Amino acid sequence: GALAIRFGGERPLTTGTLAADRLDLSDLFAPFVQARTSAGLWSAEPLDIGPLTAGGDLDLRVSASSAHVGSLRVEDMAANVMVRPGRIDASLGRATLNNGVVKGRLSVATVAPGLDLRAQGSFERLDSAALLSDLGQNSWFAGSTQGQFVLEGAGESAADIVLQSHGRATLG
Repeated sequence: GALAIRFGGERPLTTGTLAADRLDLSDLFAPFVQARTSAGLWSAEPLDIGPLTAGGDLDLRVSASSAHVGSLRVEDMAANVMVRPGRIDASLGRATLNNGVVKGRLSVATVAPGLDLRAQGSFERLDSAALLSDLGQNSWFAGSTQGQFVLEGAGESAADIVLQSHGRATLG
């Protein structure tokens, strides 16, 4: 890959491309796991992305032949992460997951008070039983599935965002 840092504006801008055969994204997604309490409920602890967006701007393209978050594995992943003051945008241009194709976007922005979260995604030819098994769930649903979702929410904590979220999903 390649990496460049430009100094000259108010904040340094880091741009780059990371290409890897294998990539472990578990630590990157740890804050999402921490949004749940040990009892399995959504956390009421305040969320703050300020420390993650304070250092400088980032525009990073990432590709990997194989990537995983915990036990969830994807192949042929192409993604992009952009960080600006008070805002993180991530997109998954394409990845193969359990013989299907997934795509999605996530945007998290600081608003008064708390965070604004917007997510959307789509999947096709996804082996639902294999996905549920990877997530440690019973395979109560089986077969090749396709669908899409849109979710929006805002709040000071994960619990607030979940309670105040709205969206739509289709599954086939």
